[in-house]
Amino acid sequence: MSSHHLVFMVFAVMWIVTVTDAYPYTPDTAIPEEDTTKYYTALRHYIKLITRQRKQSFLDNIRGSRTEHDKIRLKLPFI
Repeated sequence: MSSHHLVFMVFAVMWIVTVTDAYPYTPDTAIPEEDTTKYYTALRHYIKLITRQRKQSFLDNIRGSRTEHDKIRLKLPFI
């Protein structure tokens, strides 16, 4: 084994030790199944909410008409 390989191995081991020390092991906490279910249900609802497609007709896109959300947003002075 050449000296370059040895130096690389030493640095690789030092890096692995540094990374593992940076993220210490945290023991698993006993989270009730009910709370976990609530969390994943809320997360799934949020993801569906932000990724849903808005229903607009082809003519609305051509005319550039605003959606209800845009009309409400224009009325608010701080946005």
